[in-house]
This record gives sequence, structure tokens and C-alpha cells, in this order.
Amino acid sequence: MANVSVNKGFLMGVVAVAGAALLALAYQLGKASAPEAAPAPPTKIERIAPRAPEQIVPPPARVAAWSNDYDSRPGSGPTPSAPAQDAAPQAPAGQVPAAIEGERGGGGDISMRAAVAAYFFAVERIQVGSMTGNAESVGQEMAAALANGDTSSLEKMIRETESARARLAALSPPAPCVAHHRESVASLDDALEVLRSLKAAMESPEPIGQLANVTTRAQALRSRAEVLQKEERAIKERYGLMR
Repeated sequence: MANVSVNKGFLMGVVAVAGAALLALAYQLGKASAPEAAPAPPTKIERIAPRAPEQIVPPPARVAAWSNDYDSRPGSGPTPSAPAQDAAPQAPAGQVPAAIEGERGGGGDISMRAAVAAYFFAVERIQVGSMTGNAESVGQEMAAALANGDTSSLEKMIRETESARARLAALSPPAPCVAHHRESVASLDDALEVLRSLKAAMESPEPIGQLANVTTRAQALRSRAEVLQKEERAIKERYGLMR
């Protein structure tokens, strides 16, 4: 998650920042509440009379010489490892599936392609303003503030995500994007629930216990967002919109 750029898809950005904040926050709170290490139990070594140091006898010169001769003999190197299994054959670079190529070659519906392009262009313009930069750094900054009792950055992210969700729901997707659009709106609803649960956990008397449940939900949301990204890529590839 460290290298996820939060400005390349607001849903994945929300998930990445929330996940990074949860991990950093759980670490900080867990470290602060960890009990001090118990002192080591007393040993009985000091009650036993110390033994006289044993004299170390150097190995015979002939043994050392034989070892050097063996290392210098040809073929005395390390046993070669077993040959790696042959990699699975891959399709030649640039090869396009026949169905997609046939659709492009047959001059598909140009108006539908333009509608799909316009829809994704509108989606890409919806951003969460507070998410700029790297997901890990943004999440760590938020976690540090939450650990100090400052929830203002989290509250701001919740408001901006609510605004992004409203703008996404107001879009009218073309037919090929209807299912993707519906799932995107539902995923943003889940993302908002994760953010609100994180805020509720920080306001509770036992935040560490509640963070475990929030982390589980955030991981499930991340898997859902990754599936959505694959579906978006498949639609764009179908209509030749990949850049």
C-alpha cells in the first residue's frame, strides 16, 4: 500500500488512506499500551564454581592444507541447484483477443464508445481534496493526529467522501457501465462506514478492541475496490480507451 497514489481513483484512494491510517494507528496505540517487559528470572550460573578454561588445540597443519587443496580442486564448488521449471508460455506482446479485435475492426458503435469515454472522464474528475500524495504518508499523518485525539483530518475526509459519493451518484452511466457504476456507489457507501467506524473507535474508551473490526472491514473493502478497478480496465479495453 505504500506506493498507491491517492489521486488515481477516489474510491481506491479512500480505501488506501483508511487502510494505511488503521495500520499506523493500531501500531501506535498498541505500542503505547504494551506492558513493560518482565525482568528475567535469576539464573544459577553464579552459584556454580567456574570451570577451568579448556585449552584450544589448533588443528594439524596437514588438515588445513588438505582443506585448502580440496577447495581449489576443479568441480569442488557448491552443488548446482535443480533447474527451475520452465515458465508458462505467454502470449506474444501486443496480441489482442480475437473478440476485441473483431469488435474494433468491425467499426463498433462510435457513439457508445464516446459515451463510455465521457463517463469515465467525469468519474476521474471526482476527487477527494484532502488526499494528495502518497497513501501511506497521508494515512500516517492522519494516524498521528488521531493518536493525539485530533479527529479533524478524519472528519474532513468523511465530508469530502460524502461529497464525492453524491457527485458520483448524480452521473448517468451508459449501458456498458451501469453495473460498474452501481457497484462503485455501493462501495463508497462501505468506505464511508469504515471511516465513520474509525472515528467511533477513536471516541470509544477502548479504541484498540474496536480497531480490529474496522481493519477487517477495510481489508474486505480493499478487495472490492480492486475488483472494480479490474472491471473498469476491462470496459476501457473493450472500447479502446486504455492510455
